[in-house]
Amino acid sequence: MAHVLVTGANGYVGSHLVSLLLEKGHMVTAVDWMVFGRHPLAPHAENPLFRLVRSDVRSLKPEIVGEADVICDLAVLSNDPSGDLNPDLTHSINYR
Repeated sequence: MAHVLVTGANGYVGSHLVSLLLEKGHMVTAVDWMVFGRHPLAPHAENPLFRLVRSDVRSLKPEIVGEADVICDLAVLSNDPSGDLNPDLTHSINYR
C-alpha cells in the first residue's frame, strides 16, 4: 500500500483517480482548493485511508508533501476562459 498525494483531487480526473486508488487499498491525501465544493470527494469522507487537505498547491506545507510515497500533480486551471481571467495566476499554478 502506497501513500499517494493527489493535487487537483476535486477535479474530474483527480476525483476518479482518488476513487481508484482507494479501491486498490492505497492511502490518499487529496489536495484541492475546493472552489467548486466537495461533491466528487464527499463519498470518501469517512474512509480511514482518505484525507482531504484544502489548500492552494502553491503553499503546501512540506510535512504534507513529505508524507507521500507518490505525488500525482493534477492541479491546474483547466480551461481557457478560466486561464484568461488571470494569466499570471494561471501560469503560477499550471507551470511554476
